[in-house]
Amino acid sequence: MHDATSGRVTVFAVNRAATPMELAVALRGFGRLIVDAQTVLTDPDLAAANTADDPERLVPRPAGGATVHDGRLSVRLPARSWNVVRLAAPA
Repeated sequence: MHDATSGRVTVFAVNRAATPMELAVALRGFGRLIVDAQTVLTDPDLAAANTADDPERLVPRPAGGATVHDGRLSVRLPARSWNVVRLAAPA
């Protein structure tokens, strides 16, 4: 997703595999970008759910490791995860 007003780009990615995977995204036409934030939602138990006793079991959590180099985003997606990487122009 691209916000033309702010110049921010957001990448949403899902890994449905039982193993981690590498994702590479070409960022052409957006100018220079850096990783602003990375979030992941995952749990080793596919049947996990939030409950009254544990309402924070499944929540998006900050993650790290995403990089941008030469106009290419690289990020390792954990197994069975939902991921968001937010990119912005450098300050």
